[in-house]
Amino acid sequence: MLKAEISPTRFNGRRHVYDAFIFDVRKPIRTTDVYKYLQRRGIKDVIVEPKYDGLYVQVAKDGSEVRVWSDLGNNLTANISSKIVEKVKQLPCKTLVAEGELELFINGKHEARGLITGLIHRRKRNLPPGVHEVVTLFDCLYLNGVDISTKNTQERLNSLKTLKLPQLLTPSRVPLNMVPYWRVKNPTSLQAVAKKICRLRHFEGVIIKPTNQTARNLRFIKFKKYIEFALSVLKRIPTRTRGVYNYDLGALTHEGKLIKVARSYNTRLRLTPGDHAAVACFNVSAYMKDGKIKRVHLYAPKIQTKTTAPVNSVDTIIKTAKAFGVLEMHRKL
Repeated sequence: MLKAEISPTRFNGRRHVYDAFIFDVRKPIRTTDVYKYLQRRGIKDVIVEPKYDGLYVQVAKDGSEVRVWSDLGNNLTANISSKIVEKVKQLPCKTLVAEGELELFINGKHEARGLITGLIHRRKRNLPPGVHEVVTLFDCLYLNGVDISTKNTQERLNSLKTLKLPQLLTPSRVPLNMVPYWRVKNPTSLQAVAKKICRLRHFEGVIIKPTNQTARNLRFIKFKKYIEFALSVLKRIPTRTRGVYNYDLGALTHEGKLIKVARSYNTRLRLTPGDHAAVACFNVSAYMKDGKIKRVHLYAPKIQTKTTAPVNSVDTIIKTAKAFGVLEMHRKL
């Protein structure tokens, strides 16, 4: 790797192509549809990894020089924990470009993506007591001057293994981690691994990568958690496309009033204010102030259908999301 390559390494858009499957966290996990999809594409050998709930970063090392970049190419090196930077410096390699996920733990408990975003933009190296940042590396692009991105998924993971990092599912005590992964070749194993990973609440689901694909042509699968609530349509918002609408959606307060908790986008279903809708989302964000929840927001809501079910209350949404591990608490540190 040349000195100039300490800057972010870019691939064309094909690198980030993926297919998505979702599953209701309130029901038993079934990977049947995913495996059938793999069969239709002639894929029989895959790598399964946890889907982390953090921020994508690219870690670059050239001798003792280290850079950590965001997905937009912003230099985050001075913003993240100095322990991460020092650990990268100590890795047994001269040069490295690797992809990873930056996560936040407080007193051993995983915290929401939004909290780590706010923390790194405060530009403080010294973290408050009990606050721990970790980067989990999940792909290797360059190592010791060799372009690893042209190798297949298993070979790239083997390259990461030479860095001798721990492979922890809950890396709440180490600054640098390598993704744990499973190589799967049959539907029974896929089901078992997905269950193992998704039982841990701080994961959003799993990532499934064909073993024989390079980093430059990788098309992977996201298998993500979702949860569904009954909400009231507050407002229908026309878009520039005829017959396609955005909707403001509400839930009930203690007083029986409707407050906005979500906005869905690009829905072909035509609903009227006052209608009830079954709405799926990936997680629920609760925003705290002075120790109390002041606002609730459903992340990436998608209207499934019109429903006659009673509208859920804000309390029900919070309790259900917490019970099934999809509640994110946002607060200032």
